[in-house]
Amino acid sequence: MCKLKEEFFDYYWEDLGDAFISPGIIDLNVNFSHGMQIEGEDTIEYDHTGTSEHSSAQTSSLQDQWEGYEFGSKAAVSGGVTTVVEHSGPALIHPKEFQLKLQAIQDSLIHCDIGFVVNLAPSNLEDVKEFSSLGVLGFKASLLPSNEGTFDCKNLSKLFTEVASVYKTLFVHPEKTNERYLYMSSPFRNETFEVRQYKPEPYISIFAGAFPEDLEPSSSDLTPEHSPQKGTPNSTKETDLEKSIKQNLENLGPLVKVEMNSYSSSGFTLFRPPSPLSKRIPSIQSPQKPVKLETKQKLGQFPLHSPVKPTIARPSGLRRPPPIVCDKPPLPKENIDYKQFLANSPPHWESNGVQLLINELSKSPICKVHVSNVSSANAIYLVRRARRDNPGLPISCETAGFYLNFYDELIKDGDTRFKANPPIRDSKNQELLIEVLKLGGIDCLTSYHRPIKPSLKSLVKGDFKRAVSGISSLGFTLQCALKAFDEQAQKVAPKLAKVLSERPAEIVGLAHKGSIQVGKLADLVVWEAGTLNKVENAYTRHPQVCPFVGEMLPGKVLKTYLRGKLVYSGGEFYARGTTI
Repeated sequence: MCKLKEEFFDYYWEDLGDAFISPGIIDLNVNFSHGMQIEGEDTIEYDHTGTSEHSSAQTSSLQDQWEGYEFGSKAAVSGGVTTVVEHSGPALIHPKEFQLKLQAIQDSLIHCDIGFVVNLAPSNLEDVKEFSSLGVLGFKASLLPSNEGTFDCKNLSKLFTEVASVYKTLFVHPEKTNERYLYMSSPFRNETFEVRQYKPEPYISIFAGAFPEDLEPSSSDLTPEHSPQKGTPNSTKETDLEKSIKQNLENLGPLVKVEMNSYSSSGFTLFRPPSPLSKRIPSIQSPQKPVKLETKQKLGQFPLHSPVKPTIARPSGLRRPPPIVCDKPPLPKENIDYKQFLANSPPHWESNGVQLLINELSKSPICKVHVSNVSSANAIYLVRRARRDNPGLPISCETAGFYLNFYDELIKDGDTRFKANPPIRDSKNQELLIEVLKLGGIDCLTSYHRPIKPSLKSLVKGDFKRAVSGISSLGFTLQCALKAFDEQAQKVAPKLAKVLSERPAEIVGLAHKGSIQVGKLADLVVWEAGTLNKVENAYTRHPQVCPFVGEMLPGKVLKTYLRGKLVYSGGEFYARGTTI
């Protein structure tokens, strides 16, 4: 007995009552300083499409304008998160800049452990090995066009090869479209005539969310040939889920109406009828046969009683046809309408990206691919189905807690706190996400935390077009998961440990974390199930942009331990984190 006391004199017993003890949460998708460069440089603010605005303000610290690591890590441990994997943001970063970032972080108070994922583009693909030597946990790529360049089916193979050579995980933002459809999804169509005159105009009103038939339909159609085989576990429930997802894809309802109203009032393009001169002058040829006004009205390209009267260019000499006839729609109303924003980020963009990754990975499964930022239930189901049909396919996926907790009808006009990319979708999609989660089709839950300064969220005007995408959501993933599973705490605790800790640790290769076992670090979270509690406090730097404040969520985090040391308890914080 005396020997035990001497050996364990630094330890003491603590009665935690009926509270649960789980492995510390590993959040794979966090950004503490969204869109910001290294200390002392000009800040560059990015929206979700990759475009940027330069600010002349100089920053004296990483925490002056954005959240920073002290505030961010407090929010993490208050929600039971002991390890975060920070993504480097929309801007590309190079090895020397990454080293400067690591040095700057050492001057901050850190309450949890922090690992890093670095963005890749064709321009910095050759730096993969150098980044790996600096200790990054993985790399991230995007399929959406951006200023820095993007990856498509032509260069995915090279990307997979480079990342696989250093045995790291490749995170991929799944949305995939093309230039034409990004252009068509803008109700203002603000490209110049010189750029757009050679782009074919559709015969009918092809809107981004309503008519995706030209975008690789195989990636968004659930056909009978892919139905589960007889005798597979949960086959009946799986078949029902597949049917529900297909029905949800076909029932676009309110989004179609929103798009029709938006595009019909924002103008249309009429090319001049063919003239005898058109054969001699290629620049004035119509890219397709002209469509009569009555036909366009029947097809819904603009309302029958549109206040905008089309003007058709008459054949007169060498005059070009007018590029657009447009009256501006009521901008304040349109830009505060969440459904309008939602209509321009259709779910099939995610499905197309996921299917492209599956197709390329099936040819050469050499790289571990993790699909992040997924909001579409269909996109996640594609991953589940691919792994079922091809066991061992090295692909995993995640969704964020706020996709499980919110849906479009809960978002009021102008509440830009909820603007994210991909967006929070409808209630049916939310229900399907929860069903796929319960079936084990989602590998892990993350916060997808992107702290945006209040000045960039357009909180006063409520303008979804101008607000920067990103939701302040760190510290609430455990409670969102409890709400989604909606089971007794004793039954749900092992499932929580799986999606919040165990699988995330496996995905990024943190073998010393993720579970409560001999030989692993004592990263622990103590929580109680209890009843619904109103969120009164968000420890983020800018709680006014956090949509969870005021929400009723189940459960509560009581204490958080990092390597056996207390880092959070009842509103008290202890900075014991480090970079990993």
